[in-house]
Amino acid sequence: MAAILLLGDDAFLLETRAAVLRTTGAEILTSDLSAALTYLEGRCFDIVILCHSIPTHVCYTLAGIIRQNWPATRVLRLSAAREWEESEALIGVDICLSQPQQLIEHTVMLLGHPAPCSVKTTVPGTQWRTGIIH
Repeated sequence: MAAILLLGDDAFLLETRAAVLRTTGAEILTSDLSAALTYLEGRCFDIVILCHSIPTHVCYTLAGIIRQNWPATRVLRLSAAREWEESEALIGVDICLSQPQQLIEHTVMLLGHPAPCSVKTTVPGTQWRTGIIH
């Protein structure tokens, strides 16, 4: 089972995002920044998601530590702005809007598999992605 660590300082926001991300079928853990390294040292995560409220310089530091110590772990930074509006891009860090649908889609893409709740339609000519029939 894939494992995702959500990092931020707003416990309610982290739990809300965790509930949204559970639809991916991954195990979701949340942590504030003070316990982040303890969680990372204790197990491997497929993705670490950084809340949009974490200052950019802290994101740089965390991303560098993660890349150096756990190179297979993907880092996803949530953004309140659109990706191309980000003033400072972080090398090796994916950027995603913090809205639930975009978060699910981007996370599923990083995990490399469809969400378990996705269902293929039997109607010819329709396509499916993360449970939404287009």
